Amino acid sequence: MIVPEADFLINVLWQRKRNARALVAYILVAALVSYAFYLIYQGLYGVF
Repeated sequence: MIVPEADFLINVLWQRKRNARALVAYILVAALVSYAFYLIYQGLYGVF
């Protein structure tokens, strides 16, 4: 599954290799937010 955000991240990665730390931090935050939404979804609809 390819999303526009992935293309954006690839562009950022190629244009700002020197700022790899910020990119890694952004990816980690995005992963944590996605996981949090997943847990909320499981909590709301997992009981049915």
